[in-house]
Amino acid sequence: AASAVSSFAKSFLPFRRSSNNDPLAFMSFRSAGMLQPTELQLPPQASPEELPVAGKFLDPTRVGERIAPAPWRKSASASTLAATCDTFGRVGLFCVESLRCLHVWKGYRDAQAAWLYPCDAKVDMCLVIYAPLRGLLELWDLSS
Repeated sequence: AASAVSSFAKSFLPFRRSSNNDPLAFMSFRSAGMLQPTELQLPPQASPEELPVAGKFLDPTRVGERIAPAPWRKSASASTLAATCDTFGRVGLFCVESLRCLHVWKGYRDAQAAWLYPCDAKVDMCLVIYAPLRGLLELWDLSS
């Protein structure tokens, strides 16, 4: 009975590899988590631009490589956040109004940060961190 159920379930698969009519039979697919970091294609980074300094962090050894301000939202707390990536391999979450560091992730060399919203019906905003050397793409819930 189990083999009959298995055979019936397999008949619902749209592209079975044994079929001669399968247009994708010659291609091999891997899941996104199995890709090598060099196989991911990213858009080129824009050239940096000079901005006037209204406030700064007093840490002479830290050099920021990228900053990703949170997109403007109706919620007051969400629009005051920014994610930074520095030369020490750290990703920082900062409050732009108070210049306070809210969280630091370590071990993320050459990382890139971006914002995703809305993530889910329950999650208003997420921080996405891509760490190419570790082959990780992380999604952090920042709604709380």
